Amino acid sequence: MTQHTIGTRQDWLKARLQLLQAEKELTRQSDELAARRQQLPWVRVDKAYRFETDEGNVSLADLFKGRSQLLVYHFMFGPDYKAGCPSCSMIADGFNGFAIHLANHDVALTAVSRAPFAKLKAYKRRMGWSFPWASSLGSDFNFDFNVSLTEEQQRDACNWGYVSNRCDRFPQDSPVEAVRFYMSEEKLVCILEKNHVPTKFGVLESDDEVLQSQAQAFLESHRRIHPLNPGD
Repeated sequence: MTQHTIGTRQDWLKARLQLLQAEKELTRQSDELAARRQQLPWVRVDKAYRFETDEGNVSLADLFKGRSQLLVYHFMFGPDYKAGCPSCSMIADGFNGFAIHLANHDVALTAVSRAPFAKLKAYKRRMGWSFPWASSLGSDFNFDFNVSLTEEQQRDACNWGYVSNRCDRFPQDSPVEAVRFYMSEEKLVCILEKNHVPTKFGVLESDDEVLQSQAQAFLESHRRIHPLNPGD
């Protein structure tokens, strides 16, 4: 049974007021972060991306549908997927309700996936959705905006940005300077480097919680792209 602190109503109120101050500080930090995000430099889009939609083959500009802003949700649904990502699907369940509100505030909403449009349309009908959903299959859109990985990037263990050439997630005194994951015979393998000397071992046998979480993230993304056989 989980052990938990037991106290009086006054104890709870005192602790709750202390927590409230921390929550307010977090809100202020979130507001500051949002302001910094809005100040990021704009970058010109030079490529002529094309998408398959309910309106046919359209350009990126067409996705705006006359609005001045476009909100794109990267929905994980790859060309070989049999269905959409469960987490993305849960989030997308709310799109129908607020898409109209965004449109009334000069913002267009669309989901974009790499699966063929016929797959997206069938899944959209199955889920009862009506929000815009475009297929970017055949274009570099997802790769250029760093939401999809090429097979070469997967082999090089780019891992959606979780791992860099020097892994800052590890403490200063950690023996790990670099981490690379790859799949070998359906087993997750890791290479740790210290002073440019690699050591190979099975990640899932490690007791390092940070490494475990990164390995799990890599494994999940790999399985989405290369589904294992039932029971694996």
